[in-house]
Amino acid sequence: MCRILAYTGKSIRLKHLLLDPEHSLEVQSYAPKEMLEAQVNVDGFGCGWYNHDIASVPGVYTSLNNLWSDNSFQCISKIISSDQIFASVRNATPPSPVDEQSIQPFTKGPYMFMHNGHIKKYHRKLKRTLNDLIPDDLYTTLYSHADSATIFLLLFDKLRNGSPTLENMTRSLLDTVYLIAEYAAEAEVICYLNLALTNGKDILFTRYSNTDESNTLYYLKNGEAFPESVVIASEPLNDDAGWQSLSHNYLLTVSASGDINTKKIES
Repeated sequence: MCRILAYTGKSIRLKHLLLDPEHSLEVQSYAPKEMLEAQVNVDGFGCGWYNHDIASVPGVYTSLNNLWSDNSFQCISKIISSDQIFASVRNATPPSPVDEQSIQPFTKGPYMFMHNGHIKKYHRKLKRTLNDLIPDDLYTTLYSHADSATIFLLLFDKLRNGSPTLENMTRSLLDTVYLIAEYAAEAEVICYLNLALTNGKDILFTRYSNTDESNTLYYLKNGEAFPESVVIASEPLNDDAGWQSLSHNYLLTVSASGDINTKKIES
């Protein structure tokens, strides 16, 4: 399990989003409040952001350090600003290795992706099956043994068959959820699939599992500390009364214009 965070809106410094709030992602790395499993997220962290004046592809910083002890990130977070940010702190699900290749967000082309959750008994029951679904040209880029890396490549294979529009992203993300859920059902294993995807403009999140509970997910629009923006996070970053919980087995979309929509994910 992990804790994840996304931001879209008025340009903001990384420090103000990831480090400054009272229940920031930094705090959630050592003192999360709402995790289904595990107690801390100290197996590395990652942050990705866009600078649209330079490129359509995101920049990413990943580290095996803890978020609070990475001096390089503490420094650059004070001077890097962006209007579209993904970040995560990792708790590696055994037997997945603790390595930098498994730290999210993952990127390809204009896309960034994160996964909060895991497929139970993945290495024993589904790893070979799902990896065999990855086309050869993408399989050569599978550098991580984590289930999240396989899920991302299966998703990207669908994404690349269309343009980076909200419509194509929505269809591809839901198709990937259905695909994983189908194989998980056949293998009789539980899957927790809080997935996040962005093209640098639009953001999509799923809060999904094939059981009665799922990892928490909240969103906040135009919060006092984050005006002209939408923030999505595993746990609220502060005590703003505007935080809303996304319902179990729902899709959340935030368009480039800031419009928020939620939709039930049909089984």
